[in-house]
Amino acid sequence: MMWRIDIAEPSRRIRAPAKTLAKGAAMICRAGAARRCALTIASLGIALGSAAAQQVPAGMTPYDHPVFRNGHRVLWHGPSHGGGVAKAAAKPAEPEKAQAVAAPAKIDFTVLYDASDATAGRLAADMVAAMQDESTRGKTVAGGVAADALTKAVASDRAELAIVPLDSLMLASRNPLDWRDLAPYVARLGVEPLIVVASRSIADVKGLGGRKVGVDASGSATEASAGLLFQRLDVTPKAVNASQAEALRDLAAGKLDAVVVMGGMGNKALADFGADGKFHVLALPFAPAMRGVYSPARLTRQDLPNLIAADQKIDTLAEPMALLALDAGPKSARLARAESLAKRFLANFDKLSAADGDPSWGTVNFGAELAQWPRLKAAQEWVAANTGQPAAGAADFRAMAKTMAAANAPIGAAEADKLYDSLIQWQNAKP
Repeated sequence: MMWRIDIAEPSRRIRAPAKTLAKGAAMICRAGAARRCALTIASLGIALGSAAAQQVPAGMTPYDHPVFRNGHRVLWHGPSHGGGVAKAAAKPAEPEKAQAVAAPAKIDFTVLYDASDATAGRLAADMVAAMQDESTRGKTVAGGVAADALTKAVASDRAELAIVPLDSLMLASRNPLDWRDLAPYVARLGVEPLIVVASRSIADVKGLGGRKVGVDASGSATEASAGLLFQRLDVTPKAVNASQAEALRDLAAGKLDAVVVMGGMGNKALADFGADGKFHVLALPFAPAMRGVYSPARLTRQDLPNLIAADQKIDTLAEPMALLALDAGPKSARLARAESLAKRFLANFDKLSAADGDPSWGTVNFGAELAQWPRLKAAQEWVAANTGQPAAGAADFRAMAKTMAAANAPIGAAEADKLYDSLIQWQNAKP
């Protein structure tokens, strides 16, 4: 015998506490001496409320799946002796397993590089790939690496390591904020040529006085280097801030007279520029004012086939690049972390300088030092333990450079050839 309480119409709601209704249902079941008893609700929309629906009367068991009798849903059943209701009751369903969501990988270190420097971008990516493993993850960040931008990066803990051109930092070191104290170097990297692309109507760099010259974005390392370069050459152009790609388009359209490019090797926009033969690369003299900051460099058609003739050798300037440990001074709380990352970089350097790696890694000479700039202690100890005698040709190069510096005069073509050849010999025979 089965008893039930039907609530068929939404307008005729039973207003009673859930406990009272549940107790009444149990009493009806006992009064009828039913083997099975059920409380049904005809409309889900007028359920007695979640509290009433979940309140199970004494001696009754809730169904774990929907069960309907005569068009009504049966919520509970009494003790069963193997009847139909018992057979209808299914085995409790296993709770749905929550899908595991992988936590984002924790970034353990960041390498900062200049956003417009194609070479630095490649080197930063190479470093992260070589230094990271299953337990240590890294990433690259494109941003500013001039003095002001690095100050902000240190304040925000934006990066631990940075690939930086040193000319503007050397100039900034004369100010109260001395980067020699804040950012010791891990390694002196190769050099990057400064490339000035101009209309063929401009014969030399002196002809840029008063002309519109693109110097990359405001606050960029290229802008800082261009300002220092023109200041030391005693040339005063009208600097125009624009990205390198935009500046090259404006140069082609006649809106600019020249563009300064830093880290241009491997820059597709520069490599594809000038196929019409209307533009060329200006020579930059290695004048006395450049010594101590820049080194001589030479570009040929192999470097920029659209801008340099087959028989040309363009003498220009190259600025030193370095890998710095940011905010890693002797008293910094970040010193230990910087030293750990420096050891990881140096221990994995063989991966970077492999035959199929970026050619720029092949120019790194750990025996080369930065004058009056401290090297991170962990890096200095590694260099002392892993490098041997100075590279062949180093003494010759230094002696020749000192002789030319003592002459305090611009270097002619013949002297430039000797100095350049000596420099290449030294770099190719590095320890």
